[in-house]
Amino acid sequence: MPPQFQVYQQQYATAPSAQPVQGSSQGVIHPPPPPGRELDSKYDCPYCGKRFDRPSSIHITSHTGEKPFVCAYPGCGRRFSVNSNMRRHLR
Repeated sequence: MPPQFQVYQQQYATAPSAQPVQGSSQGVIHPPPPPGRELDSKYDCPYCGKRFDRPSSIHITSHTGEKPFVCAYPGCGRRFSVNSNMRRHLR
């Protein structure tokens, strides 16, 4: 795993919601990124090969199925993979 994702792995890999997504792309070979993106992007997704200009733990959750953001409304407890989706839910 690339070093830039090790922090993510340490923080979220053992989260209670860390369950693999059925049909995830682990083990699947993907085509290389489009021409021109290789030079200006330095972080590769270890699951799909998509390239980013900075580490993206939000993108990683799309592969792992993790939902680390929990609704704080009393009695709800719904979980989200993206913090902004949880905030929208609260409104």
